[in-house]
Amino acid sequence: MTYIYPQFSDFELPGVRLAGPGLGNLLFIYFGAWQAAKEHGYEMIWPTWFSVKPGAILRREKDLRFYGDLFRNRAGYVDGLQKQRLIRRRNAIRVNKKQFDFSAVGDGAVILYSAFQMRFGSLVPYAEEIRAEIVRNLSRKSARGLEGDMSRCVNIHVRLGDFAVNQDALKAGKNNTQIPVGWYAAIVLKLKELLGGDVVFNVFSDGTDEQLAELLRLEGVRRVFFGNSLADILALSRAPLMIASGSSFSMWARFLGQCCSISYPAQIKERVLKPGADGFEIECAADGDLPAAVKEHIRKLYPL
Repeated sequence: MTYIYPQFSDFELPGVRLAGPGLGNLLFIYFGAWQAAKEHGYEMIWPTWFSVKPGAILRREKDLRFYGDLFRNRAGYVDGLQKQRLIRRRNAIRVNKKQFDFSAVGDGAVILYSAFQMRFGSLVPYAEEIRAEIVRNLSRKSARGLEGDMSRCVNIHVRLGDFAVNQDALKAGKNNTQIPVGWYAAIVLKLKELLGGDVVFNVFSDGTDEQLAELLRLEGVRRVFFGNSLADILALSRAPLMIASGSSFSMWARFLGQCCSISYPAQIKERVLKPGADGFEIECAADGDLPAAVKEHIRKLYPL
């Protein structure tokens, strides 16, 4: 048997990591390993989710992103003492690039997989299976993201936190850049004019109420939090339409929900709908107009 371990950090003790990337980026590593296991018959080793992130603590964020409460190993992947023995083998194979020849790996090897690329690419055909993999390993707390009716909601993701404020970088499509809260408010107003007053707009964000004031003061807009990062991704994914940030968090919600989405110019990063899907992924400026075909599609998503 050959084993593969999604390795989230180089600095790891049994049961805990020091720092490391955010949840969206961790999911890219996890499902890169999961895809390799699926396609080559490897045995998965359960990753170390729990981490300590001083930045989130210092910023007093609502979700401190420890990630220890996201999942439970309900799939029965290798864990515990056997996990520790395997991942500490001196001859373990370290894979930190997406382009790797797995056919050259011999039986009985242990692969430490840390390859990261903020692209779905070959994962797109597995969208339903990936969602099922997440759902079967949910903690009870994360499962809150599956509760409630989202059919008359538009979900909004506003990523602020540690993202930089740089309008030039934003217009150039750079990563980790804040989108102005006023843009979200402008898109909400366009949709309210199109749909009327019974659609609810849910705001998911790591920002403060003060930072989000321009958006939250609009009628029909409310702030929501489902308990942790994963629950929020799942809840975000369940509305017919999403107003997205440019973060990997938004990308995962769009991918898992296969939902329609509106993004800031140059911030889609990647189109994640499966080929032939009945939906749209568009960019729209605050002072722009939604295409006529998109307006018609939105009306069908939210019939009167």
